[in-house]
Amino acid sequence: KNTNKTPLTPPHLAGIIAEATIILGKKDTVIDRKHSERIADAIPHGTHVLIEGAGHDVPVTHPGVLSDLVRTLL
Repeated sequence: KNTNKTPLTPPHLAGIIAEATIILGKKDTVIDRKHSERIADAIPHGTHVLIEGAGHDVPVTHPGVLSDLVRTLL
């Protein structure tokens, strides 16, 4: 359970100096794509990646795609 009640705001996200990749399953019904895109856009070196055919459980249903993506980021 997340007990952190402080929401991430655009100023918080703008303060992230590391590169960050926001990964979302294209068929995710839990996280709104617009929300994840706004997060990626608010991070100075943020990118947004959609995993084709995946829902909310990308690591379970698309582990190969996810691991290939992570390897490109290292």
